[in-house]
Amino acid sequence: MTEARDLRNRCIYLKNSAVYHERNIVNLGRSINAVVELSFELSAAQVTRHLIWQLNQFLKQYLARNAGVWVPTYLRSFTPMTGGCMSVYISESVTHRFRLMHHKAWQNIQQIRQDTTDLLYALLEEMRRLQVDFRPSPQPVHIEGMPVPAPLLFTSAGATAGATAGAGVSFRQDTPSSESSRSASAAAPSAP
Repeated sequence: MTEARDLRNRCIYLKNSAVYHERNIVNLGRSINAVVELSFELSAAQVTRHLIWQLNQFLKQYLARNAGVWVPTYLRSFTPMTGGCMSVYISESVTHRFRLMHHKAWQNIQQIRQDTTDLLYALLEEMRRLQVDFRPSPQPVHIEGMPVPAPLLFTSAGATAGATAGAGVSFRQDTPSSESSRSASAAAPSAP
């Protein structure tokens, strides 16, 4: 049997045969200080080094004021990597995480949850004070110079061009049917 610790500082027991089946036993009683993580989707247009620095400073002060609950010297601020890659959706959001260490072990989950909730609400208040916008970007996003596909129209079940999907609804691409729409479409650049 092998004893190890995961990223959240939990004590993990791995039986040799269980390793091959990716099974493990978590011993919360022997786990030391719980490590918790707060993850945020922030607008890519708003994220700057200065904003992240301000949030880190706020958290350092919060941890110092609550040193009996949180380990003040343990604060990790990062954008996660998956498979060795960091990603950002330029028109949407970037994920940012804060990892902190609680003084209690994972077996005190109720207290850890309450303290993490208090910290989360304090951080959200600070983000609002810094005017961090939590609304998703308006959709769709159009980048200049890119061709715009023809719109897809939803019509009631009638004789329209296109494939029918489901009962009572058909989908079709808008096609000019009158002289005015033909002249309007002739003036607009067409998509390749």
